[in-house]
This record gives sequence, structure tokens and C-alpha cells, in this order.
Amino acid sequence: MPAEETIFHTLHSVYSCARFPSECLIISLVYIERLIAVAGVPILCTSWRPILLAALILAQKARHPPTPEPALLAPPPSPPH
Repeated sequence: MPAEETIFHTLHSVYSCARFPSECLIISLVYIERLIAVAGVPILCTSWRPILLAALILAQKARHPPTPEPALLAPPPSPPH
């Protein structure tokens, strides 16, 4: 497992570059804890960075779901008279 300082610096770098809201950090931690508890995935020196990045991206997507296309929101055209 990496040192706490290494994890902090990695998180700080991603957080400041991507400008993720702080809520995303909390949500990503929940996702990582669920991954460990439910799926039994171990956090290894070689896997923690990809797991962290995937959790952050998933948290961002969950926080801001994609909006539907404007054409999907428009009412159907009325039939010609």
C-alpha cells in the first residue's frame, strides 16, 4: 500500500487539475469502500491509482448525469392540416 502522503499528493494533483467538486472525493471514497467490501478487490500498489481515477470519474458522472439531447426534449411535430 502506498504511503498516505503519496495518496494525498495524487489526490491533490487530480483535484486541482480536474477541478472536481469536493463532493466527488467523498462519493469516490464510498465507491472504493464498496469495491473493497462487496467485490473483495484488494487495493495494491499497482492498482490504487487506476481504481482512484475510475472512482473519481464515476463520482463526477453520478453527480452530473448527462443531459438529454434537445431534440429528445422537444415535443413531437404536429401533423399537417
